[in-house]
Amino acid sequence: NPSRLHRMEEQRTFSKSLKVLRRATTKDRCDISAFHIQNHLAVSVRSAAERESQVADLPNDFPQLLHDEEFERSTQWVVVDTDGGSGGTTLVGCIGLVPDKHVSTTVWLSNFSVAPHRRGCGVGTQLLETALRAANTLSQQTGGSGWDTIKLITLEEVMAAAIRLYKRHGFVEVDREVCGTYTGIWMQKKLC
Repeated sequence: NPSRLHRMEEQRTFSKSLKVLRRATTKDRCDISAFHIQNHLAVSVRSAAERESQVADLPNDFPQLLHDEEFERSTQWVVVDTDGGSGGTTLVGCIGLVPDKHVSTTVWLSNFSVAPHRRGCGVGTQLLETALRAANTLSQQTGGSGWDTIKLITLEEVMAAAIRLYKRHGFVEVDREVCGTYTGIWMQKKLC
């Protein structure tokens, strides 16, 4: 299968390149925002009208990516490829935890995105596991008064691989809603 061979070659190339997973800073916000929104629109837009509608919804859908004060409320991570010596980096993945504004025991998994050429190479698993460890650690450090649930919203029609990854990590579907041409799926996981 040519696509499988290509993916295997990509994985070998990726494993040889230098990749760094690190906590994001406010200085990363604009890069994360552009990266995640570009990936989101690339998989979820089917027409010009839909693109216009989704772009108009961005401030409501991703406030943590568009405003410094909202970004600072969240905890974000990035994975970057380094070019091996010249100091340049390329963002290849991101993920965030955003505390719920109304329920102090809930945190939202947000802006989880991996560059198309790095999907299937373990970047998404590495990001998700980092975010889950952080959520569990914070929950335990606050003596049980911290977060006890992590939630997310995804799209069934275009995020099948991500949904499989979420399920492998213990997330369960708790609700779904048809939103135009997509089915929004609400998932959650109890934290330790």
